[in-house]
Amino acid sequence: MTIKDYIGRYINLKLQSNEWKPGDKIISEQQLAIKFDCSRSTVRQALSSFVYSGALIPSKGRGYIVSNDANFKFLESFSSRFKLTDIFLEEIEFSERIINKLKIDENENIFLFVKKYYKDEELVAAQITALNKNVFWEIDSEAIKKSISKEILKQGITVEKIKIHLKMIESSKSLLESEAIKLNWKNGELIEEDITLLSKGKFIERTIRVINKNYFDFVFHKNKRNTQ
Repeated sequence: MTIKDYIGRYINLKLQSNEWKPGDKIISEQQLAIKFDCSRSTVRQALSSFVYSGALIPSKGRGYIVSNDANFKFLESFSSRFKLTDIFLEEIEFSERIINKLKIDENENIFLFVKKYYKDEELVAAQITALNKNVFWEIDSEAIKKSISKEILKQGITVEKIKIHLKMIESSKSLLESEAIKLNWKNGELIEEDITLLSKGKFIERTIRVINKNYFDFVFHKNKRNTQ
């Protein structure tokens, strides 16, 4: 990893641990440069990724402020939002339908899996995810089963852009068609969450997720708009 990557990992961990809370002013560029024995330009390059993703807001005369932006909530483990009792993960094979839906190339170095979240035997959410093995230096299935976002942080990957789209589709057109009824959605009203994380121009993760209708408003009532 480069010094820029180490700085990014440090900032990610501060945000993930909530040591730097929304509204807080983080340590200065000069302090980071001293801490990592590098130039301020290197620090600015690392910070720019967080400004671009909406995690930090540059404030003239104050430095950088931690944002309240809900779109940065990907750092919060999905399982931590609910008191889940079980998470199931299974690697799956490529299909033409999956390739087209996730916009991936089957010849790319990709780890493809389905992940299901349960609370007291009730299915809370189901997702199909593609992880780019060329970005991850190691795929730890058990770690990913617990939290993909924490594994991104652990590996020092700096997320530079997040795309989140919510859209209503017919159940028959969903990759998770077989799970729709278990998630209390009827045909014609299924809402999918389409997530893409990017780093250095490459995708890190692409996920199609469906959340139990009973939980949907709780999760998304503040974030029902498309995000670029």
